[in-house]
Amino acid sequence: MPFVDMPPTMPSATLSGVPARAKLCAKAAPVIMPSTNTPASLSVLEGLLNTGGYTPSRRASVAGLLQTRNQKAVDLAMPLLESPYEELAITAALAMARHGDARCRKNLLGILQSPDRHRMTIPILAAWYLLRLDGRSKDVANQLAGLIK
Repeated sequence: MPFVDMPPTMPSATLSGVPARAKLCAKAAPVIMPSTNTPASLSVLEGLLNTGGYTPSRRASVAGLLQTRNQKAVDLAMPLLESPYEELAITAALAMARHGDARCRKNLLGILQSPDRHRMTIPILAAWYLLRLDGRSKDVANQLAGLIK
């Protein structure tokens, strides 16, 4: 994701008391930090993930894990599988599954046990990632492609 900086001459407009530039940086940081793969950036990310509570910065940091290719960053999601905040636990499980980490299997199965509690895409992703973890995704994809022909 390319980061576009705001021009320095831009007026410091505020949204809810926070400068717009700061909000843009806060949204981009969880995606950019894992990609830099430095000890400092991973340390900051770990701090954001471990802040506790259901804060916007923690939610954004977990969501950023869905977009990173950095396995070290995704490993930081493991403690969130036990989060009392369902959104954080689900997002962490999907990020881990995307990287082939089977430690999230219990969470994915939990999603499938109550699919009506989630947006339609969440159980679909959970099922697909379980197939990938079991090494069956290519066979299923080929079967689906055969049905379309």
